[in-house]
Amino acid sequence: MKVQWRAARGDVWLEPSSLPRCPGHLCRTNSLSVGQPAVNPTFGRTSFWPLRCKFRTRMFRFAASFIAVLVIITHPLSATTLAYASLDDLILKSSQIVRGTVQSLEGKANGSRVSTRVRIAVVERWKGPEGITVDVVVPGGQAGRITQTVSGAPDLKVGTEYVFFLWTGRTGVNRLLGFSQGVLLLAKDPRGLANVSRPPVSAAVVNATTGVAVQDSGVSMTLAELRERIRRVLAGGSSQ
Repeated sequence: MKVQWRAARGDVWLEPSSLPRCPGHLCRTNSLSVGQPAVNPTFGRTSFWPLRCKFRTRMFRFAASFIAVLVIITHPLSATTLAYASLDDLILKSSQIVRGTVQSLEGKANGSRVSTRVRIAVVERWKGPEGITVDVVVPGGQAGRITQTVSGAPDLKVGTEYVFFLWTGRTGVNRLLGFSQGVLLLAKDPRGLANVSRPPVSAAVVNATTGVAVQDSGVSMTLAELRERIRRVLAGGSSQ
């Protein structure tokens, strides 16, 4: 018995024994999750592959669903490969740049995948349409008894303030540009000076054009420096 995986480039037939891995020529992530960013080696850029499996028998569909639930409950998803995004890339390519506080986290399961809708109370906005709140969907999270972690996705906390670089898709859903590359933690130092930072991402990072591995060093600067950086880059000037 075989399983049919439908992808943007056509159909791939796989034996059930190969289910734990994504078809290798489609992406560089080893996870079964759908819509995770993965470098498309054909085009050399980050892509969202809409993988969907169709089983030929009801029994096999039930068995696979049961196994998928067990995997989600007991194990995090496999590592994800992300395309490197510099701070200037995030500023230029984002649909919205906002500073805000996380108001709520709402997990939702869709088959074997879990995603979390994050509601943000906007404190300051540098790019994008006006609004006092904005919703963002991030992969992973908790929905009922299912907890799913995704490598490269941020661990956001209610009541914590961040700077978000958002990308709005055709359906109007907002997502983090570059996964955890697109979110900076805002905190004040002992002197009361506001700083923004993020550690190096937990996922593997590669150059979007060449596919060569890139060493991510994270971000650390004052909020005032970030404001000025955004202003200069959006104005078409040097970020230096």
